[in-house]
Amino acid sequence: KRTSRATDEELTFDLDVKQIYSRSFDTAPTLENSLFVPGDYPSNKAPWQIADRRPRLSYTGAMSKTLVLTVIGKDRPGLVEAISRVVASHGANWEASHMARLSGRFAGILEIKVASDKAESLTKSLGELGPAGLRVIVEDSESSEAPVGQSYWIELTGSDQPNIVRDISQALAKIGVSVLELSSECTAAPVSGGRLFKMQASICCPEGVSRVELRDSLEDVANGLMVDINLED
Repeated sequence: KRTSRATDEELTFDLDVKQIYSRSFDTAPTLENSLFVPGDYPSNKAPWQIADRRPRLSYTGAMSKTLVLTVIGKDRPGLVEAISRVVASHGANWEASHMARLSGRFAGILEIKVASDKAESLTKSLGELGPAGLRVIVEDSESSEAPVGQSYWIELTGSDQPNIVRDISQALAKIGVSVLELSSECTAAPVSGGRLFKMQASICCPEGVSRVELRDSLEDVANGLMVDINLED
């Protein structure tokens, strides 16, 4: 519940989280990038266009650990709060995440950075979220270099059918392309009434593989599946 400074009207927000995507920034707070509440934001920006870029917690050297979490549970209000409460209670930093509701389940992946001497305790506490309806798998992640090469963005649209993701991923793997992020959904086709499959992916093309070679590989798959594929830098 929050009172808007612009209207003095009391507003009540009942939120049902459907999807979360987050990432930390190394940006110091200024008037331009701080988090605003209704009535406080610049007139040329809506509230949802302003990122919360408050200072991150910082752990360096051997004193920190990066944990990658996989979480899933039956969808209900409070699941994200349960995870974030445990993370915060151990002084850990929520670095990046991607969460979504899928067929009645709420699932996600998270990257958490925590002081080394608190990693074991945090892992144990996360494992005790079972009664809250959450199953959490924790992996201790070693730092690794990101793939080197040219980044591209793929958008695919077409009639839903088996093996679309398999055929696309096989074509990419064959020429050594790494998939950095991938999301997809099925929706009702506006005209035919059938099922429309949409996919977006961020990929990294290695040195030695040209844009033409990548485009030709994707076009071969698109022609075989009868789908539309757009490739953007």
